[in-house]
Amino acid sequence: MRNVLSLSCAAALTFRPPAVPLAVTSPFFSLWSFSAEKLASEVMFWNSIPSTLDSLLRVDNVTYVLMGAASYPAATQLGYPNVSALTTSYAFTAGGVAAALSFTSPQLPGNWDALSRQATYVEWEVTSADGGAHTVEVLFDSSAEIVTGGFAGEEVEWDRPVPGALRLGLAGQTAPGFNLTAHLLASREPHQKQDFGFVYVMDGAAAAAPAPSSVIAAQADAHGAFARTGALPGAGGDAKPPAPIAPANNVVGAMAWALPVRAGAPPARARAILLCDEVVGILNWDVPLPGVWRKAYPAGDTSVVPAAALAAAVQQGDDLLAAAAAFNAGEAAALLAAGGAEYAAVVQLTYRQVLGANAVVWNGSAPWVYQKEISSDGDLSTLDVIFPAAPQLLYHDRASILRAAIEPHLFLMSGLDPHTRFTQSCALHSLGKWPVVDAGNGGCGMPMESTGDILLMAAGVTMAQGGDGAWAAAYMPLLRRLAGFCAASLPYPAPQDMTDDFSQ
Repeated sequence: MRNVLSLSCAAALTFRPPAVPLAVTSPFFSLWSFSAEKLASEVMFWNSIPSTLDSLLRVDNVTYVLMGAASYPAATQLGYPNVSALTTSYAFTAGGVAAALSFTSPQLPGNWDALSRQATYVEWEVTSADGGAHTVEVLFDSSAEIVTGGFAGEEVEWDRPVPGALRLGLAGQTAPGFNLTAHLLASREPHQKQDFGFVYVMDGAAAAAPAPSSVIAAQADAHGAFARTGALPGAGGDAKPPAPIAPANNVVGAMAWALPVRAGAPPARARAILLCDEVVGILNWDVPLPGVWRKAYPAGDTSVVPAAALAAAVQQGDDLLAAAAAFNAGEAAALLAAGGAEYAAVVQLTYRQVLGANAVVWNGSAPWVYQKEISSDGDLSTLDVIFPAAPQLLYHDRASILRAAIEPHLFLMSGLDPHTRFTQSCALHSLGKWPVVDAGNGGCGMPMESTGDILLMAAGVTMAQGGDGAWAAAYMPLLRRLAGFCAASLPYPAPQDMTDDFSQ
C-alpha cells in the first residue's frame, strides 16, 4: 500500500465516481459505495440491495466508523476516493491518527487464477497525525448477504473451516445430499443475485504477523465487544447457527487487528481478504464448471473446502498486490498520456466494470469467460454485451480474455458441443440464462448485429495476436458461413432488433 500522505493527496482529486467499486470481481460479487463523499454509509450490491460490510477504527478507546452503517461517529473522510484500475483507496483522520483504507481486486490479465478468484484484499495503514503515540485497533466484517438471494425466509449458517478463515453461506449447503446443480436449475430467473456458495473473511497477513481476534456473531454483539475492548472473543463467542437474514442485525464474520501507532515509526498495517466462493461458476448443459482457481476440487461439491486454494490467496497476497500496484501505475501513466487526467480517471473506472462482468471458469482443458447481462433479463454471454467490452479486453494480454469470451459461442455454433446441433445461418444472440448455458433463448433475434459482433471480435483476436489465426482453425467453416450470411443480407438487411453498439 502507498503511504498515508500519498493517499491523502490522491483523495483530494476532483474526480467523483458516480458509484465507487469496493469488491467487484464478477456479476455476483459486485459491492459498491453509492456515496463517494462518505464510505461510512451502507455498502450495496450493484443493484442497490444492501450488503453488510463494515470497518471500524478504535483510537485510544474511542470507536469510529470507516465503512458501513454502524452506530458510531464517522471518521473524517478526506475528499473523494482514488479509483485506479484495480484499487480503490480512501484516506481518513480520527482521534489523532491518519488512516488509509484500500480495496484491491487483483484481476491481472494473464493470471487466470487471480482473474477467476473472487477475492478482494482489504488493507489498513495507520500513522500518527498529531505526533503522539496511540493505541489503535481496526475491525472488518461481512455478513452472508453477498451469497443470499434476498428471498423471504432465507437462513444462513457459518463455521471456521480452516485456520484464519470465517465462512458464511445459506443453510444446508454442506449437508449430505445437497445438490448445487439442481439448486441452480430450479433458481428464480432472471438470476440477478447469487443464492449459493460461501463468503469468507480471512486474515490476509503473513504467518509471522500477529493473528487477529475474531468472532461470528450478530453484528451488534461483534461491534459492542470491539468497542469495549478493541478485541473479539474468539471461537468461544461464536453464535450457534443457523440464523435468519436480518438486515438490521445480521450475523457477521468479524476480525480485529491491534495496530500500535508510534510517532515517527513506520505505518501500522493490517490486511484482510474478502473472498466469494461460488463453487460453480457456470452450468454448461448441467455440467458444473468451477472457477479456474478451484479447478483442482470436485466441481459443484459444496461439502469440500478448497483449503489449498484458499491458502494460496493468502500466500500470493504480497506478489499480487505488488503486481496490481505496478499495473495501476502503468495504466494511469498510459491513459494520462493518451487523453489527460479526466480521460484517465474514467477509463480506470471502466476497467473494473468490464472485468467485473465476467465469470472465468475451467472447461476441463482451458479457461472460458462468460459475461452476464445485468439490469435486464440475465442473459448469459450476450454477443452485443461482449462487443462493447471488446476494446478493453483486446488492449490487454494479446486478447486472451476476449478469445476466452467468444470461444464458448464458436465452440457451440461449430457443432463441437455434443449437447446441441446448431443449424442457424446467423449467430446466436446469447447462450442461456445466467448461470445456466442451454442456448434455449439464444435464437436469431438480432441476426446482423450478433453475427457482425462475433466476426469483428474474432478478427480482433487474430489481429491482436499478430495475425496468427491458428486459434480459429476449427471454427473457420462457421466463420465463413456467418460472413456469407452478412454478405447475403446486404445492402438492406430486413427490419430487426438492434442495439446501439452495432447500429453504425
